[in-house]
Amino acid sequence: MTSRFVRPVSRILAAALFLVAAAYASHAANAGIVEGSDQMSPSPRTQTSALSPNLIPSISDPSASMIVAKIEARTLAPGDSSASERGTLKLSVARVIHSENLKERAIIEIPFERVKDVQIRVLNRVNQWNALPLNEGDLMLIAVKPDDPPKTYTALAAQSVSSSSDSEADAALQCYRIELLSKDPVEQRKLVAHALESNDDLLKYYALDLIIGRHAFVREVGAALIEAAMNSERVPANAKPDLGFRLAGAGYFDATKGVEPVNLGIASAIAKQLVSSRDAKSKGQWTGFLSSCLSREFSSDSKLDRDKRFALVREIREPSSQQIISALNLVAQDASDQGAARQAKKLLEIWQTAFGPSR
Repeated sequence: MTSRFVRPVSRILAAALFLVAAAYASHAANAGIVEGSDQMSPSPRTQTSALSPNLIPSISDPSASMIVAKIEARTLAPGDSSASERGTLKLSVARVIHSENLKERAIIEIPFERVKDVQIRVLNRVNQWNALPLNEGDLMLIAVKPDDPPKTYTALAAQSVSSSSDSEADAALQCYRIELLSKDPVEQRKLVAHALESNDDLLKYYALDLIIGRHAFVREVGAALIEAAMNSERVPANAKPDLGFRLAGAGYFDATKGVEPVNLGIASAIAKQLVSSRDAKSKGQWTGFLSSCLSREFSSDSKLDRDKRFALVREIREPSSQQIISALNLVAQDASDQGAARQAKKLLEIWQTAFGPSR
């Protein structure tokens, strides 16, 4: 029998994850109107594809290079009357972030394809080619893969940068440093901990991808790394809910295990943020994360489900039960967020029952 405290949260988590992914995908996107030149012609054998704004997957791709490149020329394919604008970029390598074959000052060609109409182009930024200005002299932090070396490469992902020493390029270099430390897990873990506290999105989301997407660390270590970042004073309050969402929804909290260190650490870390939050919105967010953990089914047996849930709640030492109850009461009384208020009332029922006379 399913516990009366169990409530579905998959749609909430999926929606939040979509918003997080969308926020990162739009990072550093730019648009502009440019004219082409006729210095080169596109390679006839190369197939163009959509360009990603997300550099992170390329970092773990051994066949990919990451460089800061300067646009030396842009050529459009002649006689193309379709809705797309195709052509070739001539790039010079200004800085090598990571590559087995590219050197500084090397010249390569990259085919591109984007929406021809400028007004439509700016509304279609899933393809990063539509977001980049592609002016001669522009610099890009770009991941490329050999197509017909040494001249022609395929672009995988890119972002605009202001210089070869741009902070985003430095962040990419740090990502590669972490990537190459797989044989030194102690040092890798230390650098990942710093990355999670970074204000740079590329570095922070690379660390999260390494922990959650690629499971580079065991469950105990991964959860502890995210908890530490959530508790860090170096991470601004408005960035912590993203970490809380990952911690609550990445499979680290395993209700079937009941009272054990990882579950207890997650519940305590989220409750701590709930209590320390100073505004109703963030309190509502942390309430949702705590609910997504404690509303899960701890056992298919209704009595065991109830006993495991209450046992876990009673083991939370910091913050105290009274601090948690007080914070939940504030959320439950907030008429502007009825969803969070309902979750808070369910959690209040759990806490009050766990510490009530029936104990």
